Amino acid sequence: MARREPGPIKDQILSHLLVTLTRARMTCMSIILNWNGEEIPEQVRKQMPAELQRLPPGRYVLDAIDEVPELTAEEEAGIHAAMESVRQGKVVSLEVAKARIDRILVG
Repeated sequence: MARREPGPIKDQILSHLLVTLTRARMTCMSIILNWNGEEIPEQVRKQMPAELQRLPPGRYVLDAIDEVPELTAEEEAGIHAAMESVRQGKVVSLEVAKARIDRILVG
């Protein structure tokens, strides 16, 4: 089976993922929230933003996005190097990628 070369859409997705991971690593104010949405007094729930009132149970990463830092030249070069690695077929399985992402986000 012939390997397909990444196209512009795949490059954009990869670039977005790498920028997101870089920013996640740079952000020290992220909060991991284990949310069940049930153990909240009704008077408190009424004061919560509508998005939180409807949030299904799960594990969430909360991060302020008011100010997004610009990438450094080194980070930008790293993204381009990673994209070139993908073009060359130097990729890992989805399971390995997820494990790496989890290690970055959890610390």
